[in-house]
Amino acid sequence: MVYNILIGNNDDHARNHAFFWDGRQYTLTPAYDICPMLRGGITTNQAMVVGGEGRTATLRNALSSAGQFGLSSREASDIQNEITEIIRTGWEEAAKRAGLTNDESIMLRQVTVLSPGCFY
Repeated sequence: MVYNILIGNNDDHARNHAFFWDGRQYTLTPAYDICPMLRGGITTNQAMVVGGEGRTATLRNALSSAGQFGLSSREASDIQNEITEIIRTGWEEAAKRAGLTNDESIMLRQVTVLSPGCFY
């Protein structure tokens, strides 16, 4: 949820989440069908409820549901910080590998990826 919010992927419906079952436990599958969407404004909503504020695409909202995932507030915050830093340092390379032009990469980074609206 945090990754989707940070990169502007608000098409995060239930069919875009899956688990592997090994007969004993579930593990989350690698991410797929990720499509960052240009923001028309500062705020946006996710397709699914992510926290106590419903579908509001903010980290505060996502972190409000940490306990439902067996995480303390501190653990959830640490994970969010790690994901944010990975995106911040890896965006340019990921955009190149995805075939984005330099202009497309810059535009997404300016208004969608790590948008200030995420951090409200």
